[in-house]
Amino acid sequence: MHIKNPPQHLAMALLIFLLTLTVTIQASAQVKDDAGSEEVVRDGTDPRDFGRRFQLQNEYLELKDSGKINTTKVVINNFLGLRGNFNPTIEIPLVYRDPSIPGVNTEFGLGDILFRGYFKKPTSRQLTFIYGGELKLPSAEEDILGTGKWTASPMLGFVYALNKTDIFAPIYFHDVSFSGNDGRADIHKGRFRIFVKKTISKQFYILGEGQIVIDYENDNESEFFLSADFGAIFAEGTILTVKPGIGIDPGPGEREWGVTLS
Repeated sequence: MHIKNPPQHLAMALLIFLLTLTVTIQASAQVKDDAGSEEVVRDGTDPRDFGRRFQLQNEYLELKDSGKINTTKVVINNFLGLRGNFNPTIEIPLVYRDPSIPGVNTEFGLGDILFRGYFKKPTSRQLTFIYGGELKLPSAEEDILGTGKWTASPMLGFVYALNKTDIFAPIYFHDVSFSGNDGRADIHKGRFRIFVKKTISKQFYILGEGQIVIDYENDNESEFFLSADFGAIFAEGTILTVKPGIGIDPGPGEREWGVTLS
């Protein structure tokens, strides 16, 4: 089922409704914490750390033959303040898009809001499985700033502790649009992300990422993107990172290069 021209106020109403429930859920939904069996680094760099955290990110991307995108995101991890093995996250983006196409205007405004929720299941001090999903809302103010689609993305992966501070974490996401503007392209993609963290000292670390995206709606076209977080830890949970990245033989519309600050 598809809904033509989905109303933006529906997405915003859902966001407001969920945020309004925060106080109630904080008081009532306290989940037993099984993290005691894990060697979790609680400085904000370990995906098994489910503490509440506020992030401000700015991502700049150059796309092949498709201009540039600058996205400023507010990211709140565990915005419901739960204690236990579930981590609800929200990402609210402001997007600047310059398509560099004659006759197509540059736009700036709210992009597609994303909710992410995932569970962790520690099996030992080294190995923790994570599973859950993402929901992207078609909340963009202009067509060029979003997908125009409701998109669900189940996810599955694991985190393996190489030692007390370093990790290896492969995670798979499967993106499928299920409703939205019939005039926009359907979404059916597989995203495989591999993270490797190496701690340099108590204050500095590198978090490398390799990403493979397979577009099943477009003849299984594949995109390869490599990036690395260079992070400085100032205090527990207070981190400054610079994340440059580069695409490997990108096709039209794919990422050539980019940099993220957070």
